[in-house]
Parts: sequence; C-alpha cells; structure tokens
Amino acid sequence: MRCLEKDRSRWYESAAALARDIERFLADEVVEARPPTAGYRLRKFVRRHRGPVLAAAAVAVLLVAGIVGTTAGMLRAVDAERDAEGRRREAVAAAETAGRRLAQLEEGYATLGSVFRDLDPRAEQKEGRPLRALLGDRLDETARRLDEGQIGDPVAVARVRQTLGVSLVGLGYPGKAVGLLAEARAALAAHLGPDHQDTLACTAHLGAAYRMTGRAAEAVALLERVRDARAEALGPDHPDTLAAVQDLAKALTTAGRGAAALALFERVRDERARVLGPDHLQTLEGLYEMANACRTVGRMGQATALLEGLREPLARRLGPDHSHTLNALENLGVQYLAAGRTAEAIAVLEPLRAAQADRFGPDHRNTLHTVHHLGVAYADAGDVEQGLGMLERAAAGFDRLGLATEEWGLVVPQLYEHLERAGRYAAAEAWRRKWLAEVRRRDGPGSLAAGEALAQLGANLVRQGRDADVEPVLREGLAILLKELPAGPVVFDGITPEFTRRWLAGLTTAVARAHLGGVLVGRGEYGEAEPLLVQGYDGLKQWERDPLYQHGGGSAAGEVAECLDRLAELAAARGRPAEAARWRAERAKYPPSEAPPPRPAR
Repeated sequence: MRCLEKDRSRWYESAAALARDIERFLADEVVEARPPTAGYRLRKFVRRHRGPVLAAAAVAVLLVAGIVGTTAGMLRAVDAERDAEGRRREAVAAAETAGRRLAQLEEGYATLGSVFRDLDPRAEQKEGRPLRALLGDRLDETARRLDEGQIGDPVAVARVRQTLGVSLVGLGYPGKAVGLLAEARAALAAHLGPDHQDTLACTAHLGAAYRMTGRAAEAVALLERVRDARAEALGPDHPDTLAAVQDLAKALTTAGRGAAALALFERVRDERARVLGPDHLQTLEGLYEMANACRTVGRMGQATALLEGLREPLARRLGPDHSHTLNALENLGVQYLAAGRTAEAIAVLEPLRAAQADRFGPDHRNTLHTVHHLGVAYADAGDVEQGLGMLERAAAGFDRLGLATEEWGLVVPQLYEHLERAGRYAAAEAWRRKWLAEVRRRDGPGSLAAGEALAQLGANLVRQGRDADVEPVLREGLAILLKELPAGPVVFDGITPEFTRRWLAGLTTAVARAHLGGVLVGRGEYGEAEPLLVQGYDGLKQWERDPLYQHGGGSAAGEVAECLDRLAELAAARGRPAEAARWRAERAKYPPSEAPPPRPAR
C-alpha cells in the first residue's frame, strides 16, 4: 500500500529502501511501511525471540493464580483473533484495489506503447511517407483504442488522451489533437475540478492547438481563463502564470491584436528578468517569442533588435553550437532577409550553415533550412546561379527526407518563383507541376490550394506563349477557386493561416481571370473574354491598393498593365474606339516594359 500511495512523499525513496523493508519483514523486524505501535513492536519482538519469550510466559502462567488470569488470557486470544481477521479482510480489499490499479496502469502503458511497437524507421522509404506522418497515424489509432480499452479510471484515460494530443501537436497535426485535448480537459474538469492545475495545463495545450488551427478567438478565451486561474492560485509572478501570459500573448498575435499581445510580452519579459534573471532560459525564450510577434505585426526593427540581443546571451548561456543558439541565428538571418538586408543575412547564414553541417550533417533538416534561406538571399542579392543552386539543393534534400508536406512545401514555391524571375519559365514549369501533384495528393484534387496551383501554372504557361495549353489549366483552376472562395471580399480577422490562404487565393483568382480573358481575346472569343478581363482588372486593382499587399512589397503592376492591353485590344476589335482610348490612357500610367508576375511577401 505504501508503494501505491497517492502522496509521493510516502513512497519509498528508492528500490533499495523497499528491499531493506522486505528484509526486515522476513526477519520479523519492525518495517517502515506501518506505524510503529507498541503492540506491533511487541509481536515482532515475540517472533524474533520465540523461545525465551515462551519460557517466560510459562513462568508467568505458573505465577498467575486463579481463574482471573486464565480468563484474561482467553479474552486476549479472542481479541487477537478478531484483529487478525480484520487485518486479513483489509489486506484482501487492499490487494483487490491494487490489482485493479495495476491492471489500469498496465493497460495505459500498453496503449501508449502501441504507438512505437514494430515502428520501422525505414518504413518511410518503403511507404513513401515521412516518419512524422506514420507516427501521426499511430497516434490516431491509439486514440481510437482508448474508447475500447480497459483502463477504466476516467482521470487516467484523460491523461493518456492529453499525452496523445500534445504529441500530435508536436508532430505538426494540431487539428487532430483538438478533439483529444477537448475530451481530456472535460474529463479532468469533471473529476478534478476546472481550476485544478492538471486541468489548467490541459486547457493551455488545447488553447495552443486552437491557435495553431486558426481558431484564435477560442484560443484567447481559454488562455485568459488559464492565466486568471493560475494568477489566483499561484500568484501573478509565478513561472507557470507567466507561461500562461506568454501563451495568451501568442494567441492575441494570431487574432490580430498585436498591441495587446506586445504589452503582455513586455510584462512577461520584465517579470521573468526580475524573478528568474535576464539570462534564464525562460526569459530568453520569451524574448524569442516576442520577436516573432513583432515580425507578425510588422514591427520589423523591433524584431531585429530582439533577435540581435539574443545572440550573445544564448551563446554565453548554452554555448555557440547549441541548437537553441543556432535556431536564434537562423531566425536573425531570416529577419535580415525579410527586411531586405541581404548582405547581413548572408553574413549570418553562411557561418551558420557551416556550424550546422558540422553538428548535424549537411543533409540534416536544420542545415537544409539554412541552405534554403541562403538560396533566397543570394538570388535577391543578384547572384542568381548560386541562389537557384542552393534552392534546388534544399528542395532535393527535403524530398529525400520525406518532408514534402512541410519543408519541401516551403522551398519549392520560392524556387519556381525565382526561376520565373530569372526568365526560366520552362524550368519553373517542371517544379510547378511537381508542386501541383503534391498539393493534389495532400489536400485533394478539388481543394483551394489545388485551384491556386493550377491558376499559377496557367500564368507560367502564358509567359511561355503556350496558349493552347493554358486554357484547360486556367479553366480548371478558376472553377475550383470560385467554388472554394467565399463570396465578397475576404474579411480581415487577424493574420491567421486561414485569412492568409484566402487572401492570396483572391489575388490568384484575379490574375487567372485576366490571363484566361487574354487568351480568349487572342482567339477572337470576345463575348466570353470581356467579363473575365473586367473582373480580373477590378480584382487586381483591389489588391494593388491593399495595404497588406503593399506592406509585403508586392506589386501587381505588370499584371494590371497586361490586362489593360487586352481590354484596349478587345474594345478596338468590337468597334468601341472611345473605350479603347480610355483603357490605353489608363495603361500609360504603368511602365511600358513587361513586369514579372506579382509575388506575395515571403
């Protein structure tokens, strides 16, 4: 029973301590596992010194005269028998309880252990899927087993669900984790109470999963609850409370409430520096998260300053080759790159690539990340050959690692965009077709991402002058985009993944309409071409004026100018010279040379 105590302070401090207690029991000595009462000590003494005690008892019996002594002995015997019977029943009940708990624990361990049973690291090569995806499938399967298992204890089931949910989030599947974490939180709240620290920890994990899946408002509501409950129970400057404040700040950033988020990040920074010290890892972590928030809300200078300030303390605290130090350097290089400071980005990323190659290997994902960023930096700096070579190396490396749904999906769009900027449209087309195949596999052939990839492939074919190949691609892509996009303008609800996806898809739809209309004008099909051109022009002008698009450095000027050329051509062909002159006058506001396709901000 001591081994099964809920209070950890009552457990044996080690296996050796348990062994010593068993040895004492076998030697009829007093054990630590029960209170050392006088009767218990006496019984142990009798068992150890049975011969002398019996002799003394015989003498005592001879000395005790009369019926009173005999009667007292009988009463003591009866009492001892009753005590023994009570202890026996208690031991049986305790053994049954312990057996049930042991069975529950074994079932719980078996459930978790099934995630890794017979998991072959080479399976990703055999099945053509990354190990991360295989682990995600195992976690899904294990979650289903919970409903059919024999764990029994609802709190134990909730803890297993929480473990599975947190693992799914770590593997990059927050959408799959939401249901598990919500069930775990409900069970813990019902059995432990909504303000129990275990319940609050599960609530924080659920809030993070909501944030990662774009459900920012729900994330904020949950994390506000965690912050308030921890502040009341633990105090406002407790490390767990400050962690809750930081989680809330990240959710507010996702929800587009940048000012409120940064105020919380500043509070966390100041409190951790005061309570834990300026070089504590949690303090430095908060500064790193604050830098990410600053970048998200457009405070590039502040983000850069924070990341620059992290270089020295991280190197001093953890060492220059620690993974956290190297990750901070990578983010600083990316920050320089986003700010257009390509020379400084290269100066940071080149030695970082060498350090990562020494520590992790040249084909490790961290090293390939840096190669990817260096490729963009060199291409932006004008060294197109070296930049494209690095981007191709990064794409091939991620492809070998089986990370096509994540890192590969980050580098390939930048590779084909830089190829197109260099005028290599045929090479870019090959990568665009690979990207289209991956998107169809990952999201489905009728997904919004597939429609966007088709429309962008059509724009590439337009640049190559392959009008015969363009029309079916653009028609398929437009049909998907118009079906999947909401009617009317995209409403800003924070820079969430969902908003960004639909916002960029809206721009792609405008470009696709303009290109398809231009192809139809070339074939003389003016009736169908005109509404497509007008809608494409209106959409392009809307995005040209969009402050977010301007902030990201995007330019739709080339596409607008091309669309105006086609509108003027169409009006002249249909005998409307005044309208054609009006379109030409608008066209004169743009540069005469053809501009590259519009590129959204990285």
